[in-house]
Amino acid sequence: MNNSKLIPERLINARESLNISKAEASRKIGLSKIGYNRYESGERTPSPQMMQVIANTLNTSVDYLVGITDNPGVDTVQLNRQQDAELFDLVLEYKNADSSMKKRILAYAKAFQK
Repeated sequence: MNNSKLIPERLINARESLNISKAEASRKIGLSKIGYNRYESGERTPSPQMMQVIANTLNTSVDYLVGITDNPGVDTVQLNRQQDAELFDLVLEYKNADSSMKKRILAYAKAFQK
């Protein structure tokens, strides 16, 4: 994991892009309001593990939060079998499929979106 320092402005931008308050962000992340505010103000730097939790919660990437990339988009997705068993199983099937099966799964997903 990258040891770069959180850029507070990036954290603020990620939160604001979701149109949520500091209080709501702190609740979703599982932090106290004071703890979260310290990250946004630059008073404290989150651990690498907390940085990943923040990025996942705010639908961005750690690389964006620390300034490695200017793209605020997600670069990883975390799945939990208890929360979404069907999607979890589908991703496992895709991961273990050969290239022909992967193409078929993607074609089906694209056709389903229409």
